[in-house]
This record gives sequence, C-alpha cells and structure tokens, in this order.
Amino acid sequence: MREISFRITKEQPGQVEARSLTPPLWVKADSREELEHEAREALIQRFGAAHVAYRVRVRGSGQIQRQSWRLAPALVGVA
Repeated sequence: MREISFRITKEQPGQVEARSLTPPLWVKADSREELEHEAREALIQRFGAAHVAYRVRVRGSGQIQRQSWRLAPALVGVA
C-alpha cells in the first residue's frame, strides 16, 4: 500500500488547508476530520478506482521530514 502525506499549510478556526507534494494536490475544509475526507475525495478524483491502493496521512506543518534533509548529513564536509 502506498502512502500520501498531506501537510497542513494553514490552520485557523473553521478553516484548514493542506497539500501533498507527490502527487501535487491541495485540499481545504472546516476541520481536520473533514480535511481527511476531502483528501480521500481528491485521491478518488485523481486516481479513480486505484485510490484504494493509497493510505492518506494528514500531518502538521512540522511533521513531514523532507528527503533532502535526510541526505544532508552525507553532504557535510563536502566542498
């Protein structure tokens, strides 16, 4: 099963927005629970019946670790 992570980009009372990097999708809703539903709906529109092969994760803005950050220690000391 594949996983698509949505990072919350804006969270205010009554409005939550999130995006995924791969595939590039934007969703917005009134609450986090509704945001998860909207994320699933976006996958259905993007992938059709194949959306069942994906797990949706909604995370706060600081919870997604970018791959480039994981590679950074290997580059330390390289000039």
